[in-house]
Amino acid sequence: MTFRADRVRHYWDEILLRLWHDPRYLVRRLGNVARAVWAARDRGGRTDRRPVVVFHAESAKHRVTNQAKALRRSGRFRLVLLAWRFDYGEQAAVFDEVRFCWGVRHFRALLRRLAARSEIHAVVCDAKPIAYAESLLDRPRRWPLLVSIYDSFWALAVLRGPEGYPWPHCQPEVEGERRVIPRCDGVIARGGDFQEAMREVGVEVPTLGRHDLCDRALFQPIRRRPPPPDGAWSVVVAAQVVPMRMPDDLYREAKVAAFGPAFRGERIHLHVYPGREIPFRCPVYEREVRENPFFHLHRSLPPTRIHAEIARYDFAFLAFPYGPKSHPDRFIRHILSLRVFTYLEAGLPLICFEGQEAHAALVRRYGCGIVLSSPGPAGLRAAIESHDLDRLREGVGRAREALDTEACAGALEAFLEEARARRARGAPDPEPAGRG
Repeated sequence: MTFRADRVRHYWDEILLRLWHDPRYLVRRLGNVARAVWAARDRGGRTDRRPVVVFHAESAKHRVTNQAKALRRSGRFRLVLLAWRFDYGEQAAVFDEVRFCWGVRHFRALLRRLAARSEIHAVVCDAKPIAYAESLLDRPRRWPLLVSIYDSFWALAVLRGPEGYPWPHCQPEVEGERRVIPRCDGVIARGGDFQEAMREVGVEVPTLGRHDLCDRALFQPIRRRPPPPDGAWSVVVAAQVVPMRMPDDLYREAKVAAFGPAFRGERIHLHVYPGREIPFRCPVYEREVRENPFFHLHRSLPPTRIHAEIARYDFAFLAFPYGPKSHPDRFIRHILSLRVFTYLEAGLPLICFEGQEAHAALVRRYGCGIVLSSPGPAGLRAAIESHDLDRLREGVGRAREALDTEACAGALEAFLEEARARRARGAPDPEPAGRG
C-alpha cells in the first residue's frame, strides 16, 4: 500500500471510530470545514499589497497556526494557508486567506494565482508528505522554499543506523526528504534530532531549531491548591494511545493500559485523553478501567477544549518508556513533544525522565517540573512529595512566558529574511548530497 493510500485509510478509520462513539463529531468536523470555507472568501486579497507568506500543510494543526501567529505580530505579511484537512476551526482567525488544496497540481496552481496578484515573500511547506515541497524544487522562483519538520523520516532513519526507518511503507518519504532537504532554502525543525542526523550525513542546510511554542490565548490559570487530603495525586496524559496488540518495540509508550497497575501501586490516579477513540474498542483498556480505580480513560477532545479540561489535574506525565525500535536513545534525548506546550498552556508541572534530555533541560531551566531517574511511574509518589509544588507552579508560569509564540516571533521572521536574502543573491540550489 502506498503512503498516500495508507493515510487515506487512516483518516477514514478515524472518522468511523469517532462517529461510533460520538455522532456529534461529524457536525463539529463539518463546522470546521464551513469556517474554513468562510475564511476562503476574498478578504482584501486583491487590494492588500503586503508580501505574502504561504503555509502549506495537509492537516492544518496547531503547529502551523502557531508559526503564523509569530509572523502576524509585526503585521508585515499577508498570511495564506493552503490545506485540505482542518482539524479545528482556528485558522480563520489567524490567516488572512485560507484555501483548500487537493493535491500537488492544485498546490502549484494556487501558488501561480497568488504570485500573479501578490509578491510571495516565502513558502513554508510541511514535510509530511514531502511531495509538495519537492514539486517546487526545479521550478523557477524568486522566493525561498522552507520545509517545516516535526518528525523527520530521514533523520530517524539516520539515527537508527543500518536498520533504517522502522515502517517500510514510509520509505518513499525517507527518500523524498533525502532529495528535498539538501536543496531547500531552510528547515524549521522541532529540535536537535534533525540537526544531529544532518551532521552525521554531511548535509549543511540553514536550520531554525524552532520548537512548537506556547500560545498565550490558550493559557489557563495556574491553580494553587493544597495536596489532596488522601494523598491521591492525579497525573494526566493527552497523547497518542494505541491498542495493546500493537508491537511493543514500536509503540511501548502509547500502550498506556500496561502502566495502569504501576500507577495503582503508587496510589496515583492516571487520567488518559487519547488523540483518537481506538482504545474504547479494546478489551484490555475497558478491563483496566473497570478493575483499576486509579486508571481513568476519557473521551478524546479537540485541541481547543483540551486545555481547560486537563488543567484540573496535578501534573502532566511524560516519562513513559519508549519502544526501542521506533525511538532509539539518540532520538529520545532530543524529543521535545508538542504536548509539552499543551501541558504548560494548561498550567501543569511536567514529569519526565533523565533520558529525555531536551525535556529534562527545559524542566531544570525553568523549575517547572520533576525529572525522574528512569522511565515509568515507579517511585513517583516519593518524587512528588519531595518537591515544593508552589515553586513548580511558579516555574510553569516562567516557562510558558519565556516560550510564548509572541516572545519568540523575531527568530522566525529573521530566519525568513535570511532565506530570502540568500535567494535574492542568486545562490543556486545545492545539488543533492549526503551519505544517509
